[in-house]
Amino acid sequence: MKNTLNNRLFVTSLKYFPFAIILFISSISYGQSYQQTQTYQQLQRALQPTLDKIQQAEDAWKARDVDRRRTNDVYFRDYGFSEEQFVDAIKANNISKVSQMLDTDMDVNRFLSYEDRGYTAIHFAASSGHKQMIKLLLDRGACINCGSTETYFYKPGNTPLFAAVISNQIDSVLFLLSKGAIVRKDDYKYAKKNDFYAIAQLLDGKY
Repeated sequence: MKNTLNNRLFVTSLKYFPFAIILFISSISYGQSYQQTQTYQQLQRALQPTLDKIQQAEDAWKARDVDRRRTNDVYFRDYGFSEEQFVDAIKANNISKVSQMLDTDMDVNRFLSYEDRGYTAIHFAASSGHKQMIKLLLDRGACINCGSTETYFYKPGNTPLFAAVISNQIDSVLFLLSKGAIVRKDDYKYAKKNDFYAIAQLLDGKY
């Protein structure tokens, strides 16, 4: 969660960065303190409506993420374990424990609020590099090409294959491809951009 918060703060700072540049350039253009103050106040008044809209959008996203977490807390409580315990078992490759959890007839394709990534169970298995866990989830009905839901920081539509790619998990990539995962151009572009050469070679020409 700390990393997610840092990501959000980073994104927010990027949104405000152009305005800071404008203010900085304007302050250089005027040599006297009075003129700097006047320019700053004028720019602040001009930009305030935009800054207010950004803040409102951020508040709305935070409210949606909180609501999703609360909804999932209630959902998993009915099955006798928490969402965090479910994801931790997946990431730890605890096949027997996850299998027992799935025996409760919970929705294997439910969007999870853990880490605010909008992932499903198979996304976490793919990003952790656990082939047997991926197989278990697929056998239990997990959607191999399901896209993640949108969260405050992460865009929607990221597939389990993409989760494996951005985590540089070549074993997951190979296994998902063998099971018919659809390759998107974004998958290849990310691997190539980040020098994941082996994965990029696997994906090249398949999208």
